[in-house]
Formats: sequence, structure tokens, C-alpha cells
Amino acid sequence: MKTGYAVLKNFLYMLFSNAVTKILGLITVIYLANILGPENFGKLNWALVLVSYFAVLADFGSSMSAARDISRKKSDFTEIFMKTVNFRIFFGITAFLICCVFSYFISKTKSDFLLLFFSSLTIFSSVTFFSAWAFQGLENMKSLGYSLILQSFVYTAAVLLLSDRNTPIYEIVFFLFISQMSAVFFQLFRLKINFPSLKFKINFSDIKKEAFSSFHIAWSHFTLILNQNSPLFLIGLLSSPQAAGFFAASQKISSLIWEVISNFSNVLFPAMSKHYKSDEEKLNKIANYSLKIAFSVLSPILALIAVLSYSITEFIYGNGFIESYWTLKILIFLPLFMFLENMASNLMIIASRQKESSAVKTYVSSAFFIIYLLSAKKLGINFVSVFFCLSFLISAFWQYEKAKNFLKIDWLNCVLLPILFSAVCAASVFYIKSYSLPLAFVSSAVFYLFLIYISGVFGKEEISILKDNLNSLKSKFLSVRYEN
Repeated sequence: MKTGYAVLKNFLYMLFSNAVTKILGLITVIYLANILGPENFGKLNWALVLVSYFAVLADFGSSMSAARDISRKKSDFTEIFMKTVNFRIFFGITAFLICCVFSYFISKTKSDFLLLFFSSLTIFSSVTFFSAWAFQGLENMKSLGYSLILQSFVYTAAVLLLSDRNTPIYEIVFFLFISQMSAVFFQLFRLKINFPSLKFKINFSDIKKEAFSSFHIAWSHFTLILNQNSPLFLIGLLSSPQAAGFFAASQKISSLIWEVISNFSNVLFPAMSKHYKSDEEKLNKIANYSLKIAFSVLSPILALIAVLSYSITEFIYGNGFIESYWTLKILIFLPLFMFLENMASNLMIIASRQKESSAVKTYVSSAFFIIYLLSAKKLGINFVSVFFCLSFLISAFWQYEKAKNFLKIDWLNCVLLPILFSAVCAASVFYIKSYSLPLAFVSSAVFYLFLIYISGVFGKEEISILKDNLNSLKSKFLSVRYEN
């Protein structure tokens, strides 16, 4: 199977599942924001952010290392899977117990403890038994996509049917846990069908060895989570639950977009991993083409959302959250910077240079944690949002600088020109929208496509590659021959 076709097929599977899950997720977020209000909405998201720090221990770098190993040697899947699951069970139980003890000491009321306790259960459902890494390594995103759709349906149905303004926040987190476990059972069911010899046995004998080999990936992941979740955590801790609610509301919209594009990054990981040692030229081609697609497609969409941030915030959350529209205007660009950083980090892991990657993330995360600490209360959520975006941008370019001996990125065509053209078109929408919003959309879209094509950013070669892969995909579906 051609690499381009495999990447496109898997991405389209994930794109379909994300279209469904994000629509359901948006409905759920809107409903929860309205029944909980800014304060309780902030508490809910703050609890999940706190638990995410302990969830890093439960994973301990195993998802990335296992996906990499499976993609390189699929014939050893059963052995790699069982070793990884045992590893994750050991660290999952450890993380859960530590989180429960910590929750007990910081909780002021019984409700606070129950909220953190049920949030702690998601360590098992979202990390320990969640097998996304296995499907990622097998390049089988169809089954993973179906499991995510199932999870979203269960969670949305539970929230809409079983919760109202009087529902305790911890019950909503329990609904999340149940929905995640439904996805876990589906994933294990699919893996058992594809690998009948898969039998679970507890074996912790190699834990120490695996922990040492995964340490730098785990630390790199921890610094990413530290940087990714510290703004909301510190705003909720130092400012107020209401401010945390405003920040979380904007971050939720940004996160919905990031979760779509992160699947693109996940699909690319095994493809790039296969070509690192065998074909460096192809690795560079995949990296450049992926950055070009991401920035060419996403930049104008995000710029448009930024221009319409006030109306979007009012439409989704109502007047109670209207103060957060400037935060949305800033955070909406975060997915692009996160994708840039995620690509750099993945490439460093592929090159077995995770130690350097984790060092960069440690320096950046530590520096910005201090900045968030100083600015969360004094400067407010908008300044924190700016620093948040800068942290990923700095981390990304620092890692790309370290990878330049094997990676050659065309920054002008892949990143800078799409951003510049998007800014020009967003400005035109801003000025034309008062006359006619549809006219502003159509004219700016046509102008953007013209600029992208005439400048050579997305020229005949890229269009030809995309066309060939789409034709391959079409032929595959018409012949009804699915590759798992």
C-alpha cells in the first residue's frame, strides 16, 4: 500500500469519526455550560485538568513507544500489546492511588472529593485500558474511529437525558467514565477478532526495564501536559472558578479543532516512522506536505473564527460567557501551534532523540509555568492565552532547530505564506461583513485560493498527489476491499 494512500485513508476514517464526535461534543459542551454556569463549568474542567497530570504517570510514554514498535514490526503485535498493557496496568493503579490520596487532602467538601475521585477513575478508562496506540501502530484508524463515536454517543446521551441544573458535578464525570469504558470494551473486542491468540496474563517482570526505556518519552509527555493544562489549572487555583470557566469555554472550542488535527498527526506518525531510516527524502516530503496541508486548510478557518469570535461565543454559550470572546480570539490559533510542536516532537521520537525533545519541553514548560503563575491573577486570562500560544511556538521551533540535520522544512511555503494570506482574507471579511456576510465569505475564500495557487504554495504537484490518493481511495471503496 502506498504511504500517501494509507495516510489519506486513515485520516479520512478519523475525519469522519471526528465530524460525528465533535458535533456531539459541541452539543454536550453547550448543554453543560448552560446548566452549570461559568463557576461549576470551571470546577468540572479544573478537576479533569488536575487528574490529567496523574494520567501522564499511568501512560509513562508507553503509547508512543508501543505505536512506534508496532508500526515497525506488526508481526510481533501480540507480544508488544501484552507487554504494554501490563505496563499500563501497573502504572495506572499507581497513578490512581496517588491521585486519590492527593484529592483527599486538597478537598474542602465531600462534593469536591467525589468530583476528584470520579475524575480519577478516568485514568483507567482514558489511559490504562484505552488502546488507541495499538490501532495507531497497526494503521487501523477505522476501528479506533468507531470506538470514539460510540464513546461520544454514550456520553452525550447520558448528559442530555440524565443531567439537569440540580445534578451534582461528580455524576457528570461518572457519565464520562462510563462512556470511555464503552469505547475500551469495543476496542478490545475488535482486537480480539483480529488477533484470536490474544490472551491477557498479568506479568510485571519487565516493568523496570520498560520504564527506563520509556522515561524520556514519558517526561516529554509530562512537560507537554504541564504546559497544556497549567493555564487553566493555575487560573482556577489563583484567580476564581468563574475565570476558569471563561478560559475553559474558549479552550473547549480550540480543543475541538485540535482533536481533529491531532488525529492527522497520529496518522502520520507510523508513516514517518517507517521511512526514517530507509528513505530520508520521503520522510522530509511527508513532513513538508503535511505541514503545508495543515496550515493551508486551517489558517483561513481559524482566522475567520477569530474575526467572528464575539458572535460565536454568544451563539454557543450565551450572554453568561460573553466576556470570554477575546480569549477565544487568541486561543483559536492554538491548534496550529500545537500541531507544529507535535510534529516536531514526533519526528524527534522517530529519530530516537526523545531525550533532546524532553529537555526542550522541560525548559519551555518550566519557564512558562512560572509566567502563568505570575500572570494568572494579575494580568488576567487574555495575557495567559497569549503566553500559552507562545509556549508551543517556541518549543516547536527549538525542536525543529535540533532536528535540522535530518529534517528540511520549507517554512515559507508550508507555514508563513498560508498564515499571511489567511490574515489578508480575514481582514477583508472584517470590513465586508457589515455589508454582506455571505459575500464576505465567498469573496475571501476565492481570493485565498487564488493567492495559494498563484504563489505556488499549493501548486500542480500537490494537487496531483492529492488527486492520485483520492482516486486510489475511491477505487478501494468501489472494489469493496478494506484493508485492516
